[in-house]
Amino acid sequence: MHAELTTDGGWTAGVPGLAKPMVLNETELSAGENDAFARLVAAARAERSIATESTKIPDGQNHQIVIVDGDARTVLSAADPSPPPEFCALMHFIREHGHR
Repeated sequence: MHAELTTDGGWTAGVPGLAKPMVLNETELSAGENDAFARLVAAARAERSIATESTKIPDGQNHQIVIVDGDARTVLSAADPSPPPEFCALMHFIREHGHR
């Protein structure tokens, strides 16, 4: 499994290095981290099916996570001020374990 997190808008709009996506490949994780990654992806996918539309704020950030698992591709999106909790958990995991 492979995930890419991109964030645009807000204060990151003026910082070119931050516009590059954070990338995370399951092959770079330990067995325990890989299990946690799979659980977070499953929870974020499930949350997407019940999530409601959030209200965007001026100068807020927009976040997108693209997950590629074999031939399957999932795109998850959220915006400030309040991305859904499972999306946030996955986003933080990718930031902690991924690279630019």
